[in-house]
Amino acid sequence: MRQHVWLPLGMANTRMDDPLDVIPNRVRGYQLVNGQVKNSEFIDISSRFAAGGTRSTIPDLLKFAKGVMEGKLLKNDTMNVMATSLSTRAGRLTNYSLGWETTPYNGRYMLVHSGGQQETRTLLYILPSRKMGLAVGVNFEGSNPGVYLDRLFQVLTGAPLALNVYSSDKVKATA
Repeated sequence: MRQHVWLPLGMANTRMDDPLDVIPNRVRGYQLVNGQVKNSEFIDISSRFAAGGTRSTIPDLLKFAKGVMEGKLLKNDTMNVMATSLSTRAGRLTNYSLGWETTPYNGRYMLVHSGGQQETRTLLYILPSRKMGLAVGVNFEGSNPGVYLDRLFQVLTGAPLALNVYSSDKVKATA
């Protein structure tokens, strides 16, 4: 990851976690217990290589989004495969591709990836048609970072992020 993704994209503040290292600006996580804010339980995530074993920053997540949109990580054909929603045998779209949620919005799509564990929640939106990436990190367990990104999208574009309403048949859902 360091050699093929982080360094080429200039993600200097992304690293594998080490609970013993002093990581500049590392934040503490919080949770709500019986109506009171408490510290999150410490969890050593350093062994979770592909599932949360990294520490990063919002600026680095945005560098990642930019690299994805500029084709710096994958060939266009490969990225198209990764961004194409899978479907069931019956032809219903799953709105999930190879590692990305492929959420439809206003007749187009955005790539979404989230992360969460004790202490933190993160969310990344990549809107290729707008050449826009949005990211948020929240250090409060149980929070919903999506409300912040949806509002940020609205502030930046002047329009709400109109997501499809829920439908059990996504093929017939309106765009």
